[in-house]
Amino acid sequence: MRTRRLLIGLVALAVVAVASPGVAGATGSPHPPPGPVTVASNLHNPRQIAVGPFGTLAVAEAGTGQVGASDTSIPCGEGPEGPACVGDTGSVTAIFGAWTHRPVATRVVKGLLSVAAPDGSAATGVDAVTFGPWGSLSGIMTAVPADLPPKLARQNGQVLRFTPWGPQPVADIASFSLSHLLPGNLPETDPYGILATRHGTYVADAAANTLLRVSNHGNISIVKAFEVRANDGYDGVPTSIAEHDGNLYVGQLSSLEPGLAKVTVLRPDGKVLKVYDGLSSVTGVAVAKNGDVYATELFTGEPFNSPGALVKISARTGARTVTELPAPGGVAVGGGSAYVSINSVSPTDGAVIRLPA
Repeated sequence: MRTRRLLIGLVALAVVAVASPGVAGATGSPHPPPGPVTVASNLHNPRQIAVGPFGTLAVAEAGTGQVGASDTSIPCGEGPEGPACVGDTGSVTAIFGAWTHRPVATRVVKGLLSVAAPDGSAATGVDAVTFGPWGSLSGIMTAVPADLPPKLARQNGQVLRFTPWGPQPVADIASFSLSHLLPGNLPETDPYGILATRHGTYVADAAANTLLRVSNHGNISIVKAFEVRANDGYDGVPTSIAEHDGNLYVGQLSSLEPGLAKVTVLRPDGKVLKVYDGLSSVTGVAVAKNGDVYATELFTGEPFNSPGALVKISARTGARTVTELPAPGGVAVGGGSAYVSINSVSPTDGAVIRLPA
């Protein structure tokens, strides 16, 4: 099973694995921690989260495909895991006052490319968002190998900057990846993670198995080429990016097998500094100010037959705290709290919860 099918299949089949929206207590503690607080609900396939100015959260919503789309005339095609329908239902939700008793969530970006099953589940679209150093908001858009209306075609496979005049394409990640394939890699691209910094924007292409950098002038280069194992398909599959003390933390899905996912710590030039291994199905990563690492696992064990989790890795001791969650898609930390998107493959029941960090 190769990378794009691995990631899309993981998301698609996770729909049947989410049996309950409940949250189990963290392990390794004699007393259960305070229960989670929902800060946003009724989200459409929510994925990765970013923290912006004044603690504002932005959540990427992959949308519902053609369900509720303004144009339902585009014929559904056959995707890697079954019928796939295209629409403009992707969005970004902002959450104000997420640390308070009365957070306010509102969709601030709408009309984004979304591909989903006919019922709107298991979507892919805008899978991650990021705030730039000066507060600008950008996102990374999936790549769809299909003819699209002009409005959606200009978003396809792009880094998008969200402006009052609509989403503006900044860099064509999909075209770059397909023209710079790694040896042994299939001609696939699935831009999935994004992180803006003062020195450029980093993008994780899960299917191309690369970490890319987009300069402030729009030039694209490969920072890190992850493993491509043509014989068994256990590729690197980078899904998410965080930064701490000038280093990059890249979450890697790697494989469906439990324990083969990881978080790789890199210098900005791509040199590997450290690897946190023994994880499963990593879909998101964040790092607290003290260096604690947080990773979301879509599954904690046997794929499609185990819950997901938030894993906290202590910077001081290396101890791991696991909090079971239903299909988490992304994580952000700030102000002493961890924020996690859950039910991340649901077209209607997605949410963001707040947990003590």
